[in-house]
Amino acid sequence: MRGMGRLRWVASLIVLLALAACGQPEPAPGPGAVAAAANEGPVHGRLLFTRGGNVWLWADGQEARITRDGGAMQPRWSPDGSQMLWVQRGDSFGDLWLADARGGDARPLTAHQSTRYPVDSCDYVLNSFQVSGPSWARLADGSDRIIYGRAPGGRSCQKRLDNTFSLWVASGPDAPPEQVAVTLPLPGHIEGAALSPDGTRVAFAYDTGDPDSAKRTTQLYIADLAAGSYRALTDGPDGAYDPAWSPDGSWIVYAARRQGRGATDLWAMRPDGTANYRLTDGGADRGPAFSPDGNQLAFVRLNGTGYGLFYVDLTAPNGRLIAGKAQKIGEYTDVDPGSGISWAR
Repeated sequence: MRGMGRLRWVASLIVLLALAACGQPEPAPGPGAVAAAANEGPVHGRLLFTRGGNVWLWADGQEARITRDGGAMQPRWSPDGSQMLWVQRGDSFGDLWLADARGGDARPLTAHQSTRYPVDSCDYVLNSFQVSGPSWARLADGSDRIIYGRAPGGRSCQKRLDNTFSLWVASGPDAPPEQVAVTLPLPGHIEGAALSPDGTRVAFAYDTGDPDSAKRTTQLYIADLAAGSYRALTDGPDGAYDPAWSPDGSWIVYAARRQGRGATDLWAMRPDGTANYRLTDGGADRGPAFSPDGNQLAFVRLNGTGYGLFYVDLTAPNGRLIAGKAQKIGEYTDVDPGSGISWAR
C-alpha cells in the first residue's frame, strides 16, 4: 500500500511539472516581430489596416504596430506579400512609403512636399501634393504596376485650387510615375483605385460633385489600361465606392448606399457590371478585401462607437456570390474605415 501511494505521489508530481512547463511564456519576440495575441479564429494570413493614424499588421491571430508617428493610411501589400506600401500624410502633402513585410527598412517613394517655399505660404500649398489609394499588381510579364491618386496639396491665399485627385501609374516602386492617360477626360475627383489582379484594368470611385457640397455621390468606373477606354459600373442614386477585386478577377466587391437610408452595405458584381448581389446587411460596412484564396472577405464595420474588423465566409452556388454570418477578427473600435484592408498569405 505504501508502494502504491508513493507511485501515485510521483505520478501527481510529474503531471504538475508538465502543467507548469506548459504554462511558461514563450520567449519575447524580437524587434518588429508580431506580438500580442488578438484572436485564434479561422482567419489565416496577414492583414494590414490603420488604427489611430498608424499601420497595423494582423497575422494569424497576432498583431503588431508598424508605424508610430501618425499620419499613415491606406496600407497595401505587394503582389507577393514581401513588401508593404502606405500613404504617409504631412502638412498639405502626402507621400508613398515602402517597407519590408515586417515594416522594416521603411523609406519614401515620392517627395511631394515643396521645399522651395515657407510652409505657411500659398506657394507651398500650390507646389505640394497629396496622394491616396495606392494599388499594386503584377503583370503577366512579371513587371509591377502601382496606381494611386495625386492632387495639389490644398487651397490657400484666396486662390481656389483644383485639388481633385487624378490617377498616376508607375511600373514598380522606384519607377517614375506618369498620369494615367485613359482617365484624363474625367474632370472630377477620382479615389479608391483598385487594380485587377493581372494589372490590366483599374476600378475606381468617381465623384463629379462639388467638393464643398454637403452631399457627395460617387459611382464606380472601370478603365481598361491597354485599350484606353473606361465606362461606368454603377448608377445608383446614393453612390458606390471602395472597390476590391477577387483574386481570380471575376468579382468586384464594393460599398454602396441604398434607398436613402444612410446605410452602407457590401455588394458584389461582375467586372462588366452584371450579377449585382448584396453581401452584408450591417448598415455601416466598407473597405472590403478578399482573402488570397478568395473564400473569405474582410471588411470594416461600425462596432459600437467606432469601427472594427470583421470577416465573412464566401460561397458561389450557381454563379452567385453569397456571404455567411459576419464574425469579428479582433476587439477593435478604432480602425480607420477609409483606409480599408489589405490581405496577403
